[in-house]
Amino acid sequence: MKNILVFTDCDFDDTTAISVLLCQHIQRKINILGIVCDDGFLTFPDNICWISKWLSLNKVYDIPIIKGLSSTPYLLQERQFPKKWVFPYKKMLVEKYNVDFQEVPPFEDLEIFVEKIKNRSFIVNLIAPIRSYSKLLRKYCHFRNMRSNASIGNIIEDAMSSFPDSTYNAFLDPDGLRDYLLFSKSANLVLNTTYNDTTFDKRKLDLYRERAKKYILNPDIPVQSKFIFNKTMQFLENFLDNEPRDTGLKLWDVITTFLLLEYPMQQKSICQKLLISWTGKTQIESKNSYKNCCDSIGKKIGNNTNCFVSVNGKDFDEQFVMRFFE
Repeated sequence: MKNILVFTDCDFDDTTAISVLLCQHIQRKINILGIVCDDGFLTFPDNICWISKWLSLNKVYDIPIIKGLSSTPYLLQERQFPKKWVFPYKKMLVEKYNVDFQEVPPFEDLEIFVEKIKNRSFIVNLIAPIRSYSKLLRKYCHFRNMRSNASIGNIIEDAMSSFPDSTYNAFLDPDGLRDYLLFSKSANLVLNTTYNDTTFDKRKLDLYRERAKKYILNPDIPVQSKFIFNKTMQFLENFLDNEPRDTGLKLWDVITTFLLLEYPMQQKSICQKLLISWTGKTQIESKNSYKNCCDSIGKKIGNNTNCFVSVNGKDFDEQFVMRFFE
């Protein structure tokens, strides 16, 4: 049974990925060692409040929740997701799930938690800015051999926005992503192109519900798995009803999670160096790109990294439903 440590900033796709992991956890196919809440889409204490509520709603009580490292004042002030995305999401969590962001539930300290698990073997799911894990990589040498996946995602806003055409993990914490690439000996990045065939909308929700019927009607499937699936579909529907972005939504972090767990999906990857800018731009190094990029914006280079560049959307849709139940 695989042990897995999850780092999340509690966006809608993180929540969905965690839902699938919960089903695998209760079926004893994986063991979730803990969920580390890092500042990103939601910041402390909002991220802790939501993930605690979501575990409780799904009747899962055996997974520790850990507070990740806080952003620096500069990053917290200048490197944020657009408020026009965050506010509707938080409003939905309050209205639909009665989340009280003023009452912080119990959580564990990162350093104390890591001391408990430092001698265990596990894989790492990085579906948040890579801040806490990069510090662990610097401090604990044996963590550098742990297999891990990180989604760096792509955000394109209008020209006047403070959120540029960037990969969000680089924009939110470029030093964290740099250290991840420098120190991890088994880094895997899921690039923006990987998600081209995986757009998510209400039509796709209907498809997922239809495909789930055979599992829902199967008496051998655990009741809690069916419960979590229905809760997740309801959550995604609530999200779409309250989300200002009406096109191009993708379950970024679910795909990252499935690639980490090596579920069978047609995929392509390349092993190359990645160029990282403090502004948040990233580019795969080629013979000509390094000079051009460095001339325009200073770049830092990581080690050769396995980069997933595509995944088959039909394979993903099939796996998405299946992994709630099998």
